[in-house]
Amino acid sequence: MSFRFLSTSLILATLLLNGSTLAESPEKPNRLSYYSYYKTKSGETVSGLSARFSLSEENLRRMNPQISSSENILTPGSLLFVPRIETPPQASSTNSGLKPSPKKKKKKHVAAKKKRKKRQRKAKDLEEPSLQEWDKIAELATDNAPKVQRPQKKALKVSTPVSRLVRPNGEVVLIPTVQKQKPAPVKKKEKKVEIKSRKGKAIHEVLNTCRRFIGTPYVWGGERPGGFDCSGYIQYVFAEHGYDLPRTADIQFNVGERVKRGEERPGDLVFFETYAPGASHVGVFLGRGYFIHASSSRGITLEKLATPFFAQRYLGAKRNDF
Repeated sequence: MSFRFLSTSLILATLLLNGSTLAESPEKPNRLSYYSYYKTKSGETVSGLSARFSLSEENLRRMNPQISSSENILTPGSLLFVPRIETPPQASSTNSGLKPSPKKKKKKHVAAKKKRKKRQRKAKDLEEPSLQEWDKIAELATDNAPKVQRPQKKALKVSTPVSRLVRPNGEVVLIPTVQKQKPAPVKKKEKKVEIKSRKGKAIHEVLNTCRRFIGTPYVWGGERPGGFDCSGYIQYVFAEHGYDLPRTADIQFNVGERVKRGEERPGDLVFFETYAPGASHVGVFLGRGYFIHASSSRGITLEKLATPFFAQRYLGAKRNDF
């Protein structure tokens, strides 16, 4: 009897020890929540913040173009774009080997149920736009877009058909025949398409904000309506609608879902390799082959992806959640 009791005690002790080491796997973080803003304090330096956020000084400067290459001591109160520091896990209680109380289990169960219902509602709301809606979004986003100049074909000379009249004296008179004019083609009435899906409305609103800044001048490092650079413009527009994107084009290229060439949709980010290796320029695809971006020579403007300069430097598109 003592041997059986000892064996049973050992098994129970082993199960308790193993049970205490199990932990729930953390949820996968949102890919757009890796970055945040940090307000500098008096006496802080570039080197100190680089060490604090586990970044090289070069990467910190690239994420924040407003910091000059020679600057080390930072101005107090400046807003910098930095990686988000995860909250340290709470210290475990001394009774870590004990099972959680039934009340805590109940709270976790209720929270999980609410979260599951929220995800279900969100999935229902994230209705994909229909093909007609996608076309309507592209039509509205590219309204009054500059037309691509095509080489004009030489007009063919069409001779007018004539009739010959020979007079008694042998004189030949040419009489042009009257041609019947073809009736003008009757235009079919186009059906009015309304954007009803939640996702379609969200993308349409973002593209409307993109177009609102057409003509705004280009400013290197600019991230306000007075002047934008390419990635500052993208970050500002998306932030206006509650979408958190990184600051620079190369980091923006690292988030989102990759889109196959030729399958771009309105709202996708399109990337190019211009003045530096890798993704160094970014714009927003509008549909019908057009995208909007901050041009270094013309400011915020619409452009065709098929333009030779951009077609040769196109890296691809990324799609973020709306």
